[in-house]
Amino acid sequence: MATFGLSTSIDAVAVERLLQGLRIAKQTRLIDRLFQQSVRYTLAPDASSIVRSVALSKPLLSLFAECQVTKPRTLTLKVRRIVAE
Repeated sequence: MATFGLSTSIDAVAVERLLQGLRIAKQTRLIDRLFQQSVRYTLAPDASSIVRSVALSKPLLSLFAECQVTKPRTLTLKVRRIVAE
């Protein structure tokens, strides 16, 4: 048995082209109606080592620890054919 689903994502390059096109066409009022702008922060790969090298208070260390959430992944199963030699 197999199941499938669909997902939708935003192509950032296409969004930039549309924004530029709206600006050129002097239709910037549509930008606020079409888009929501958000700022997203991600941890740098060496964030843990940086935090260990500076003197942060316990409350700040606790807040940093909360930034990383570990979730179990769903089980994946790959079925492979056994080939006799």
